[in-house]
Amino acid sequence: SYSFCTLLVLVLLPKAIKMFKYALVLLMAGSAFGCGQNEYCCPDALHCLTPTNVTCGTDPNVCTGGTVCCPLTKLCVQVGIPCQPQTVCTKEEYCCPEAKHCLRPTNPGNLCDAAHPCSGIDVCCPLTHECVAVGAACVAPRAGCNSTTYCDYDAKTCQTPSKVTCSANSDCAAGQACSPLTKLCSSTGPQCTPLCPAGSYCCPDAKHCLTPVNPGHLCSSAADCKLGEVCCPLTHECVSVGAACNP
Repeated sequence: SYSFCTLLVLVLLPKAIKMFKYALVLLMAGSAFGCGQNEYCCPDALHCLTPTNVTCGTDPNVCTGGTVCCPLTKLCVQVGIPCQPQTVCTKEEYCCPEAKHCLRPTNPGNLCDAAHPCSGIDVCCPLTHECVAVGAACVAPRAGCNSTTYCDYDAKTCQTPSKVTCSANSDCAAGQACSPLTKLCSSTGPQCTPLCPAGSYCCPDAKHCLTPVNPGHLCSSAADCKLGEVCCPLTHECVSVGAACNP
């Protein structure tokens, strides 16, 4: 007969293996795609940063609670996923997702508002609340789909997957089409900008680029997939995990 400790190991070991398997796949992922609407891609840190209203220009040690001092804006920021800055912006600029322009902080570490306006042709950045000089136009890459859809690389539209597998559009209900990527009947939504390479999609749950390895075959958990694969929570298909992304 088994001892209590042995039985405990037998029960917990499969769960631990699944968690390790998922963590290992994420660690193997590459560079990231896209920052959120409340983030900017720092050309120094090469990460998506969420700014706070705490300045650190004179003392970087004022940043607490997991925040760090951004070398560009001199603001305490939350560090997100890795990113690659827009090439149209210089090393002293960041692409603001709201202004859709490259912005250069002119007085880092000092906040602006109605009571503290900017001078000259500078403007107050709606994201960092610092005075900035406006540079070239830019677009911070984002898919533009919601939490229950993914951006199809070929169609460049948001797709809402069902659990109905297909090989042709005729297999799907009215108003749906057979996705060539997932082989699932999907409802087509608004246009979007793909963040991931061809053959993959940015999963809003996993926040990684996922590539279906066996399209048209559903899974219920990672146990249904091979080593190095996970079960996508959106499409319920086994996928390989690529770069981090932020839809």
